[in-house]
Amino acid sequence: CNNLESLNLLKINHKRALKAPIASKELIANIKARLNKSGVKKFVIFHPSAQYIYKVYSQNLRHELLTLLSKSNITVIVTGGNTEIDFSIKKSLPNLKNVINWIGQTTIEEYLALSEISQGYIGMDTLNMHIAAAQNKRIFAIFGPTKLTLWSPWSNKLELSAIKDMPMQSYGNITIFQADMSCVACGKAGCNDNKVFSECLENISPKNIFHEVEKWSKYVGF
Repeated sequence: CNNLESLNLLKINHKRALKAPIASKELIANIKARLNKSGVKKFVIFHPSAQYIYKVYSQNLRHELLTLLSKSNITVIVTGGNTEIDFSIKKSLPNLKNVINWIGQTTIEEYLALSEISQGYIGMDTLNMHIAAAQNKRIFAIFGPTKLTLWSPWSNKLELSAIKDMPMQSYGNITIFQADMSCVACGKAGCNDNKVFSECLENISPKNIFHEVEKWSKYVGF
């Protein structure tokens, strides 16, 4: 939407439709075969990493959320790339019944296929969130200091994104969680621009996220 604003100012006609990235049938078949080996039919993606560490949910809160999801019999595929942040998370993931660790095990093309056949996305403010939104998946996005008016996921159905920062909001297929703090959203790279830590992320309850996911999962018969 922000990228289209220059066209609006120039009064150039355009359509706001955003096409989803396309995964090949062959890749989708390969991913389904891998999932079948683990007996997985329905699942959600949990993407705990981001490009910057100050955008990442802490280990304790991440573990609490995954534990709640696992106990609710929601199958979770945890995804990630091959960065230092990703591998740190990979090593620390808890061993839970319904949580499958695929960090570092998919190319971007394979991830597109995995996301395409998933039921939804839970995770951080990052590229993977936007991929899922473009594919019209159910989104549960966890935001730190990022301004939602600039970077919130786009709803194709409603043709809009978030218009203000608030602790929790839903529009279309998207639910966003952000801390209820006076400094949110500061738009900085972590507290005082330290590029390491965002206190606001520590103030987002895993129980609140799980509650919304659980309501949705029961509604759609997950």
